[in-house]
Amino acid sequence: MSKKLLIVYFSGTGGTRKAAGAFAEAFSKKGCQTHTFSLDDLWNSKPVKSMEDYLKTADALVVLYAVHAFDAPEPVYTWIAGLPDGAGRAMPTMVISVSGGGEAWPNTACRHECIAALENKGFRVDYEEMLVMPCNWVFALDDRLSMHLLRALPAYARLFAGEFLSGTRRRLPWRKPDIIQRTVPAREKKGIKRFPEGITIGDSCTGCGCCAKHCPTGTISMEGNRPRFGDTCVGCFRCVYGCPSRAMSSNNFMVLKKGFSLERLESRLAEIERGSDPDAELGDYAQFARGFFKALKKYLDRGYGAMRASGTAE
Repeated sequence: MSKKLLIVYFSGTGGTRKAAGAFAEAFSKKGCQTHTFSLDDLWNSKPVKSMEDYLKTADALVVLYAVHAFDAPEPVYTWIAGLPDGAGRAMPTMVISVSGGGEAWPNTACRHECIAALENKGFRVDYEEMLVMPCNWVFALDDRLSMHLLRALPAYARLFAGEFLSGTRRRLPWRKPDIIQRTVPAREKKGIKRFPEGITIGDSCTGCGCCAKHCPTGTISMEGNRPRFGDTCVGCFRCVYGCPSRAMSSNNFMVLKKGFSLERLESRLAEIERGSDPDAELGDYAQFARGFFKALKKYLDRGYGAMRASGTAE
């Protein structure tokens, strides 16, 4: 495999954006040239021609996305559908999904349809995997478990990047539960378009337009200094969690009532790692990886094992 890679990603509240950066760094350290593009550019009027031009000369493609409705989010499919037939040119491709629960059902079906869409455009998908980042919906993780996940990210990026570059093939077959589950995403994505109906705009709204500016699908506009919602919401929660005046709230059960901020977690982790004993401060992740998130112990065992194997300090 040659060394020119295009990294395309869609991120709701920052986890996948951070993962894309970790992959860019991992590939660069292995001598690759990388170009990274956010699919936000398809809606925010920034030119995307450079991405398409680079695709014509790239040697490999890396696609990352946050799992939405147990599937790839609509912006990913919109981008793929807009590519010309044969755009892939049998290009080696890696598909990385990012979730808060890991490779557990029903997330196990979250890459199948996306891979099929890429293959229909001529890409050769050789490698697929799941990354776990701090959870931003339904279940709030203990901050210490979230910080362990952030710590493990660079190791996983190096591991997956190394396997992909070495020609390792990793493709997961359809399983019976996946076939049963494949009917869920269409219903969920149709329903999530109504997510804005449950949003309340409080008196603290300053009309700053931050929500409209950062909406990845352009479904928010400003009218009379108040946000107005259209019908292209994909339920990324960026508007609710990212409001600088905390003016937005939602009655949807999926939204964490205390909010979510990856930047806060990163800042706290950096402070802990500057201390004298960060491992003691963070504690044993096994005590936090319980219940619905018990699979995260195995995930972190593997990530920290990769750190030790590479000689990287935890």
